[in-house]
Amino acid sequence: MNTVPIASAELRDLYTRESARIQEDFSVRGDGSVALAQRTALVETLLLRLWSEIISAQPGGPEGFALVATGGFGRGWLFPHSDVDLLFLHAGGGTEDAFKNSVRRYSQELWDLRLKLSPMTRTLAECERFDPNNVEFAISLLDCRYLAGDRDLFSRLREKAVPRLVSRECQSLIQNLGAQREGWPRRPARLQRHLLAGADLRHGKAALLA
Repeated sequence: MNTVPIASAELRDLYTRESARIQEDFSVRGDGSVALAQRTALVETLLLRLWSEIISAQPGGPEGFALVATGGFGRGWLFPHSDVDLLFLHAGGGTEDAFKNSVRRYSQELWDLRLKLSPMTRTLAECERFDPNNVEFAISLLDCRYLAGDRDLFSRLREKAVPRLVSRECQSLIQNLGAQREGWPRRPARLQRHLLAGADLRHGKAALLA
């Protein structure tokens, strides 16, 4: 674990300066897709900088712990003032306990930057369980995207845990997605691909369709 002090003022200046540049560029060109991609990239820069200073300076580290973008952030659709959906993914309870204080500090640094951070901490096994009181989390996993940490752990999430979850709970996901699908133009198609993958899994034919 790295204990080097964070240059909060430097990161705040970077975020403020680049946010203003993105807004100005959008005002001139009017290209919303470019603005969303630039904002997503800016926030990722902040996340990775803090990860290397607080969690692990080693590329691909630490083992058994990964940072994952989900939901709109996972899709690369980070609108101004929208939540930054993050999953702190652990292989098991050991890393969760070991990095509890670091995750708290990491999250606080992002809140201090005035980012609307929406963090979740889960083990890989917990990600595979369906919670009827938090269907939004299961749906957000459909757009999971690797950011930092243990890449093999993330691959197990995306290629095994999520397809198994969808295969078991496809009807519940479809019902909840149908109630919220307005404004989510890409998500139904992505769910359909996962459902097809789930059907193949049940017949032993295929894994996740990317």
